Amino acid sequence: MRCSQSDIKQILLTILWFISQLVFPQSISSLDSLFLFHQTLGSSECFGVAFGDVDGNSIRDGVVVNFQGQSKLWKNEGNGNFTSTGQSFGNGTNHGGALADLDGDGDLDLFLVSTMATDKVYFNDGSGTFSDSGQNLGGSMDLSVQVILSDVDADGDPDALVARNTHPNILWMNNGSGYFTESSEIGDTSTYFMDVADADSDGHPDLYIEYKDQPDKIFFNDGSGNITDSGQEVGFPEGNGHGRFHDFDNDGDPDLILTNSLSGNSIWLNDGNGFFTTSGTVFGSGYGVAMLDVDLDGDPDVITYHPETPCYLWLNDGSMNFDSAGVIFPGDQCWSITPEDVDMDGDPDVVVGNSAFNGGVTKLYLNQTSPATGEMVHPGKSIDDLIIFPNPVIRDVTISFTLKEESRVKLMLYNSSMRMVEILAESLLDPGRHQLTKTFVDLPCGAYHIVFHNEDPCYGYRFFGSKFILIAGH
Repeated sequence: MRCSQSDIKQILLTILWFISQLVFPQSISSLDSLFLFHQTLGSSECFGVAFGDVDGNSIRDGVVVNFQGQSKLWKNEGNGNFTSTGQSFGNGTNHGGALADLDGDGDLDLFLVSTMATDKVYFNDGSGTFSDSGQNLGGSMDLSVQVILSDVDADGDPDALVARNTHPNILWMNNGSGYFTESSEIGDTSTYFMDVADADSDGHPDLYIEYKDQPDKIFFNDGSGNITDSGQEVGFPEGNGHGRFHDFDNDGDPDLILTNSLSGNSIWLNDGNGFFTTSGTVFGSGYGVAMLDVDLDGDPDVITYHPETPCYLWLNDGSMNFDSAGVIFPGDQCWSITPEDVDMDGDPDVVVGNSAFNGGVTKLYLNQTSPATGEMVHPGKSIDDLIIFPNPVIRDVTISFTLKEESRVKLMLYNSSMRMVEILAESLLDPGRHQLTKTFVDLPCGAYHIVFHNEDPCYGYRFFGSKFILIAGH
C-alpha cells in the first residue's frame, strides 16, 4: 500500500502531536477556578498595591502603584468592591509604594518611589485624604524601583529602604515627623527587589538584596541603622528574579525563596544566625514571586510571574516540595501579584498587575475557598464530555460537549504564551449535547489551548477546563 502525500502529512502531524504532548507541559491549573475575576482597578501597568486602612474604618483600602499613569487610591467598601476616590499621586512612572504611619499621628501615610522622578511622601489627614509633604527625595533619574518601610534604627518610627536600579540602594532615616534624611548607601547597583526580616535573630530587621546576573546578598543590621554586607552570596550567578523571607522549615527563623529566570526557583535555609544554604529544592523558573496559602492548608504556596509569560501556581506540600499546578489566571502576564484578603472572608484574594505587553489592565480576583472547610464555595461544574476533533487541526475543527443544565458558555482560544487569541463562542445554551464547528484560516501553525468557561447566576464565568490543540495549517 502506497501512502499519498496527504496521508504522509497526517502521519507526520500525528507524530508531532504526540511529541508536543510530551514536551509542551504548559496547562491551565484546575485550581484557576479558586479565583473569580471581580473587577478592574485601572489599566496603567500596576507594579503592586499598597494595602492599608487609610480612613480608620477597619477596612483595608489600596493604593494602586502605576507605571503608565498616576497612582490611584481605591476605597474598599468592605466586601471586596473598590471605588476610586479620585486621588492621584506621582508623575506616572511610579515603581513602588508603601503605607505606614510616617508622622506619628496614628494614620497611614504614603511613601512612593519613581524611576524618572524624585521619591515622594504624602501625609494622611486621618480621613483618607492625602497631601504632598513637599519632600523631593533623591534625584529625578535615580531609577527607584521599590520601597520598604521598616524601623531599622529602633527609634519607634518607620525608616525607608529604597531599591535603585542604576545607583546604590539608599536608606532614608525618619525624624519621627515623617521627614527623611539620607543615611547611607547600601550595596551595589542593578537591584530590582529587596526584602527585610530578622535573619540573625538579634531583634533587628536585616536585608536581602536581589541583583541581576550575579548572586544575591544578605546584609545585617546592628540595630542602630548600620547595615553591612554579611559576606555571603545566595542564589545563582546568572539570571534575575525576586526573593522573599519565610520560615519554610518551621524552625523559628526566616528562610528564603529565590526565583530565577534562568536557573530555577530555589529554597535557602537559615541556620538561625542569618547564614543560608541551599535546601536542594529547585522547581520551575520565574521572575516575580507571590506567597499565599491558596488552598488554606497552613503552608505558603507560590505564584510565579513574568511580564511576557503566564503566571504559574506551585503548591507546597508542607515539606518544601512545590508541585506545579499549571497556569493560573490564564491570559494574564504580570509585573506584579499582590495577595490580600480584601473581602475579609479569611482567604487570600489577589490583585494582578498586567504588563503593557498585555494591555496593562489591573485585575482583582476573589478567592472562592471556604476557610471553614477548605473547599471551593461555588456550585459544581455543569460541562461534561469535552471532545475536539480532529486534532491536529488542518482547517476545520469540531468542538462538542454536554451541558448538565442551562448555562452560558464561553469558549476561548489561547496561544502557547497563554494570551487570548479570540473568543470562539459565547451564548446561553440548553441542557444536552452541543457541537460547534470552527474554521481556522489565518492563524499561524503551532500549539494552542481551547479554554472553557461556564457561568452560574451567583459566581459569573468560571474556568472549567482546557484542551490542547495543534493547528497545522493547510
